[in-house]
Amino acid sequence: MPLTHAEGRDGRWAVLDLSDGTVTEYEIQGSSYEQDYPDDDLRAWRNEGRYQDEPTDRTLPVTEYFKRLGDKFRQLEWVGFWRDNSYPSLWVGYDFSHDNEGVETAEMRKILKNHGWPDTFDRQVCKQALTEYVNRDTERRQRERLQS
Repeated sequence: MPLTHAEGRDGRWAVLDLSDGTVTEYEIQGSSYEQDYPDDDLRAWRNEGRYQDEPTDRTLPVTEYFKRLGDKFRQLEWVGFWRDNSYPSLWVGYDFSHDNEGVETAEMRKILKNHGWPDTFDRQVCKQALTEYVNRDTERRQRERLQS
């Protein structure tokens, strides 16, 4: 049962397996390199949807999975944000140092910290600041595309 829906071709799905009470992160663009489960196992679907460099603990018990999610947000490894007239989005802690996305992620983390993350967090004011930043950045990207 899907818990999340990936945004675009690079996103991940979190899939709840009711047969054993686990959550597996499934990546649409992923490809299997080793089978963890035989083809006749009900969990064989987990063999697909991951990249070679992904950790083998991508399937976790539900409680551990959600604890890790909370840790990723508290440590700002993952950063949630909004765009006008859009669904909430998520930056994950990839190394974007080769392009502008590293700068953008760092700026969003800075905005969150400036608004008290995590202990004295002012959600509404921070949401507005993040929305304004993301919208300015989106406009900048559109201008750059038009110029190239």
